Amino acid sequence: MTNKNSQVHKYYKLDGKNITRILKTCSRCGKGVFMSKHNNRHTCGKCSLTEFY
Repeated sequence: MTNKNSQVHKYYKLDGKNITRILKTCSRCGKGVFMSKHNNRHTCGKCSLTEFY
């Protein structure tokens, strides 16, 4: 049974046998919590941490 609404494949990149994360993980929340990418910052949706670049 597959979920047709799942968007998890957008967070990872597959290169043969290697899997890499595309988005940055939150430094406060830890593994499994990704930060959204905006034009001038990364933002965590869970703890609201914002890192400007």
